[in-house]
Amino acid sequence: MLIKNEKVRGAIRSTVRLRGLHIRFMLMLFLLVNVGRANDLCYVFLFHGDVMTRCKGQLRRITFTGDVLTFSVDDRGQFLAITRKRNRGNGVTGEAAAQVVNLETGAVRAVKNPGHVIPSCGTLVLVGFQNGELASYDIEPTPLAALGAPLANVRCSSDRSAVVGQLSDRSQIGPRQIFRLPDLKRSVGASGRFDFNISPDGLHMAYHSSELCLWALEENAARCVDVRTTIIGTPSVKNGGGVLVGFNDYEGRECFYQTPTRFDTQRLPGGRSIADACESIGYWRPGLTRLQTLEPLGDQPQWITEAIALKIRMWGERLPKGVVVK
Repeated sequence: MLIKNEKVRGAIRSTVRLRGLHIRFMLMLFLLVNVGRANDLCYVFLFHGDVMTRCKGQLRRITFTGDVLTFSVDDRGQFLAITRKRNRGNGVTGEAAAQVVNLETGAVRAVKNPGHVIPSCGTLVLVGFQNGELASYDIEPTPLAALGAPLANVRCSSDRSAVVGQLSDRSQIGPRQIFRLPDLKRSVGASGRFDFNISPDGLHMAYHSSELCLWALEENAARCVDVRTTIIGTPSVKNGGGVLVGFNDYEGRECFYQTPTRFDTQRLPGGRSIADACESIGYWRPGLTRLQTLEPLGDQPQWITEAIALKIRMWGERLPKGVVVK
C-alpha cells in the first residue's frame, strides 16, 4: 500500500526506530542480566587434573600438580576429600591415594578404598560396598556411622531432616528408584547409583538418567529437560534449585585424555592418541530450555560459597607446589 501523506510516513518511521531501539535495549538488558547471573555463581571443579574455583567470574587455580582424580568439599566447608594419582618416579604412576582434610584444623587423614565420595548430609558421604552390600557412611568424623537405613545409597539435607536414597539391589540393571524417607512405597525419581543429589536445605533433588530433572519438595513433582548429551557423575544442586553437572560436549571440540580428569584439545604426553568428546561443565534450572555451558573444559563441578572458596584457597596455599605436570 502506497502511503502519500508525509506526516504518516514520518510517524511510521519514528515508530519503527523506537521499536528497534526497544528491541536492542531489551537484548542488552537480557545479556546484562545473564552475565550478572553468571558472575554471581561460585563453584569448584577440576580442570587439567587440578582443582579450580570460579566465584563472581574470577578463576583461581588451587593445585599445580595435574594429578587430581577426584575432589569434593562438604557444604559447611569443614572437610574436603581429594584423590591423587601416586607418582612412582620416572613419570610412572600407580594406584590412587585418597585423603580427607579438616579445613578447620589442617589435620589430614589417609583413606583406604574411599569408594565414591559425595558432599551431602552436612558432611562427606562415602558410598561403596561393605561386605558385598552397598552402603553409605559418614567419612568424617564418625566413619562407621551408617546413614538413612533402610536405604543403602543415601543423600540428605545438611541437618539430615530430609533423606532420599535407593535400596540395595545388586541384581537391578539400569536406573534405580529413588525414595524419600519415610515413604518407601512411592518413588520420587530414578537414576544410576551416583547420579542424584539433594540441596543442603533438602527442598530440591537433582537426578539424571535419560533426562536431567529437578524434584521440588514443595510441589512434590519434578521438572526435566532433555539435555541431548551424556551427563557424567553426581549433580550438584544448590538451595533454590540451580544444578551443576559435568557432560560430554559432543557438539564441541574433541579432546585427548591422559587421565579421566586431565584432558585437552591438544594431545598430551603419554596420553591417548585417539580423541574423544571433551568434558564440559553445564548449568540448568527450571525455566531454561537447555543446558548452559559454564566451562568448555572441566569435570566434577560443585557449588560452594565464597567463604568455602576462601578456605579452599588457603588450603591450597599451604600445599607444597611440586612440579607442574606438562
